[in-house]
Amino acid sequence: MLKFLKRIYTSLSFRIITILLVIMLVLGFMFSKGVVGAIMAVVYSGDFNADEESLVVVLKAIVYFISGFVFLLLSLAIILIVNWQIKPLRKIAEAADAVSMGDFQAELPTVWANTEIRRLRNSFYCMQQRLIAYVEDLKETTHQNAVLEHDVAVAADIQKAMLPKSILEHEKFDIYGIQQPARLVGGDLYDFFLHDGKLFFCIGDVSGKGVPAALFMTVIIHLFRNVGRHTDNPAEIAGAINQELADGNEKNMFCTLFIGVMDIETRKLQFCNAGHNTPIFIHENSVSFMQIDADIPAGAYADFDYQMQEIQLEKNDAFFFYTDGVTEATDVNGHYFGESATLASVITCPLGCSMKELTLHMLESVVKFVGEAEQNDDITILTLRV
Repeated sequence: MLKFLKRIYTSLSFRIITILLVIMLVLGFMFSKGVVGAIMAVVYSGDFNADEESLVVVLKAIVYFISGFVFLLLSLAIILIVNWQIKPLRKIAEAADAVSMGDFQAELPTVWANTEIRRLRNSFYCMQQRLIAYVEDLKETTHQNAVLEHDVAVAADIQKAMLPKSILEHEKFDIYGIQQPARLVGGDLYDFFLHDGKLFFCIGDVSGKGVPAALFMTVIIHLFRNVGRHTDNPAEIAGAINQELADGNEKNMFCTLFIGVMDIETRKLQFCNAGHNTPIFIHENSVSFMQIDADIPAGAYADFDYQMQEIQLEKNDAFFFYTDGVTEATDVNGHYFGESATLASVITCPLGCSMKELTLHMLESVVKFVGEAEQNDDITILTLRV
């Protein structure tokens, strides 16, 4: 009740009405005094011949008073009518305040008269309903995105589970691999396993990013492991993978691959390079890019005849395999990390370091170069020392 009375007291209409009533009382008092004074002057003077003149004065006072009173009544009526007309505006303003605070179901006043206020009310109602529909759509979209993010996170866990453990402990060699996708899932891959006294390993980079590349990568790892258990020829493995990927490849996706098979006892390495980045070879005190031939990426064309190459390794020879996420890492100015910096990072790694230390040293160099720039491609590294 107090809030209601306070609202009335502070309203402009109430103040105007109060002022008009005060003026009406003052005028009424003045005119009443004038009328009474004129009548008393006639009575006390005893001059009843002045009736006509006094009557005129009295009548004028009465006319002035009635005119002022009528003017005040009209003003009061106009104020009340205007106040009644604009009352819905206050309700609309209150509804707008409620909507701004999050109450999208705020009730709007009913306006019967066909006025601009009614048009304003209807326009606000349409806006309110559209806002309600937008919020509901946003909630549904947010829920769908949350479900999608959860599914992608599960897919990322599955993808990580498909990759081998980062390290394979063996007295004859030291191998270490790592994959760091630009998104939750990526298209880079590496794999290694032992079979019949030989080390099978590969590293690859699928065209594209995200879920499609991750699915393509999953197929390649599956093919590599299955074909590798039937042949130890890396060119035949690359050919079989290429044939399977090229058949029905409507999206024209492909994958660069470096496949190697090393005899653990003799240290003889046979390999096939299907369009992948040239690895860095560490031999004695020399660190350089290998001089090798490269064939086309797997999945590009069916029935391609891949060539096998081989090299006889010596004790402590090492390889640094990588994807273009390393060399093409960019800083905030758009500059590439590049092959020179990649080679320099390998050279600056302490002599005799483990393959894990070499891998992490390279990652640290890339991260330091990139700075605050966003990672724009998957990064995968595979290192091997015999």
